[in-house]
Amino acid sequence: MRLVTTSAATELYKTEYSQIQVLPELAQNNVTANAAQPTILPMPEPEDNNGVAIDSAYFADSNTAARFTLRVVDDRTLEIVPTAGAINGALSTAKSYSSAIIVTVDGREFTTAAKLKLTVKKTLPTIKAKAAVLNSYTRYLDVQNLVFTGGTVLSARLNPAKTQPAWLRFDEEDRSVTYIGAPEAKQGKTTLNLLVVPEGWCVERSVAVTVSAKSTAPAITFKTKTLTLNPGTLDKASTSYSLKPALFAEEDVVVSRITEGKGASLRTYSNNTVLSVTIDSGLVTVSAPHIDNTAHTYTVYLSVMGKESSFVVKTLAYGKEPTLKLALSKTAKVMDLSVTGSPVVITATAVNLNKDVATYTVQRILNTTNNTGMNLATQFNINVIGNVITLTAARGVFLTGTYTATVSANYGGSRPAVGEISFKVQNSAKTPAPTVKLTAGGSIDVLRPGTAVTVKPTMTNLYRYELAAGDLTVTKTYDGATKKKVAVPATELFDVQVKDGAYVITQKSGAAVSHADKYSVQATVRGATSKAVTLKVVQGKAKLGQSTKAVTLLKTDRFSRGEVTLTPTDAALAIREVKLVSPADKSKTPYFDLVELGGGAYAVKFNGDAITLTKGSKTVKLQVFLEGNRTATPNATLSVKVSVK
Repeated sequence: MRLVTTSAATELYKTEYSQIQVLPELAQNNVTANAAQPTILPMPEPEDNNGVAIDSAYFADSNTAARFTLRVVDDRTLEIVPTAGAINGALSTAKSYSSAIIVTVDGREFTTAAKLKLTVKKTLPTIKAKAAVLNSYTRYLDVQNLVFTGGTVLSARLNPAKTQPAWLRFDEEDRSVTYIGAPEAKQGKTTLNLLVVPEGWCVERSVAVTVSAKSTAPAITFKTKTLTLNPGTLDKASTSYSLKPALFAEEDVVVSRITEGKGASLRTYSNNTVLSVTIDSGLVTVSAPHIDNTAHTYTVYLSVMGKESSFVVKTLAYGKEPTLKLALSKTAKVMDLSVTGSPVVITATAVNLNKDVATYTVQRILNTTNNTGMNLATQFNINVIGNVITLTAARGVFLTGTYTATVSANYGGSRPAVGEISFKVQNSAKTPAPTVKLTAGGSIDVLRPGTAVTVKPTMTNLYRYELAAGDLTVTKTYDGATKKKVAVPATELFDVQVKDGAYVITQKSGAAVSHADKYSVQATVRGATSKAVTLKVVQGKAKLGQSTKAVTLLKTDRFSRGEVTLTPTDAALAIREVKLVSPADKSKTPYFDLVELGGGAYAVKFNGDAITLTKGSKTVKLQVFLEGNRTATPNATLSVKVSVK
């Protein structure tokens, strides 16, 4: 039994254990042509040992064996594991030990001729906790999870050897602190003493946590401090609010009182008398059901946990009835009968009334050019959304000229607010040509499936048209391989969806789209074709992590290999291929080869049956090509140092 690793260092308190290599002297492992004939060990067929031929191993030196055990990893690898006595200090531990290794194979013991020089390190983890601040205004409400730095904490408990503050409770399960003293207790700082076990370590470390307690009452902040209402019109007004500090966000907010006046003339009302106030999900809505010919100024108080905040509500005199202002859209103020669906768009604005309270209705439409006095409203399609009214031609023989629309805002008052507005209807002798203009935003990243370009169309003289995927045509305008301009249809390489009035373009799965090429897109709608705009295709940056930057191969074992795992830092990325660039011997034969193991793992091994590099180290390059990269340039090149021993 040969001891391949003759010196090693181990951490006494870490759970990531050091490993050493041994080599059974078998004929197939002897690759030195002129070496002395090795001892042949009858390696048994592995049956119940998961393919591991070695049964067990231990240190021949008793002092070493008392402090460290050997765990079998595979038929070449042993793991050095500290004993409980060494970890807890029951056994003193020296800085280094020297011992041969005794290996059991099929019930037979073999002792290595060489001794392992074992260096013992006693590094301890450095774990700290960020200071915590608790709000003691109300007990038990504020719970702060402790934040540790220096590593992931597996467990934490109160240090029994230290005195702990009586006004704090520590929860071991979620590692949180809660204030349990009386709210009126003295505020200040204290220290919570914990014992924590970090991930990757087998010892507890003492951590002192600074915890401060201060009393901060809840406060309500209103987005709008003053609201104005017109009473008797079902008028409503709203303001959003927020609660601070954040820990009070879920507490109930109630209307505590409503006041008017000051000093001796101060009057106090309850809710639903002079004002009706409702509170729902961070929004306060106020209405003024009280009918009065006098203007009033009220102060509304909201309370949370006994603390009040206020805003002002002003009510207009009841005589100020709402009025209505109407305006035509700048882009839709003339209806052209020669264009199907040509609209007129009217915006209604109520004065002395919130626009979201009223219901808007077109009462009549008169042709004022011919002045027939007939209500022609039935000749129009009328669509009302909120306070926006859209008119389009419905049926019948239209007379061109000027029309006047009468619009009412019904708000529940004694009579509606009414306004009038004039618009024109024309029938062009030559139908205006439709036009389409495209605006593209975003980019398609060939490395990241699902990334998209959004193309928004702007149409003139085109109405009642629903966008369709077939509207678009994609063309490849530049070939990155030949570096020449081209005009190649490329629509089939992309998927198009219609969403929120725009075209959303993504790369089809597996489509040969390259960031080295250039593409354009244009739309054709009812005979109108837009100018082509750039469809931006890019290859984003990519970073990869590697599990190790150095591996070791054994010159006495041609099957020896060193593993490295490559992991993209972005979950959307996927590795397509990894190429190895290896140093070569004088005959230009590469020293090393690469084997894909699956799951992002790769193995560097000797190239071929003969080992041409018997000592020293060389650096190999791993060229990583990601899915979506259709060029000869790798997305990343990583270095691995290969040592031969």
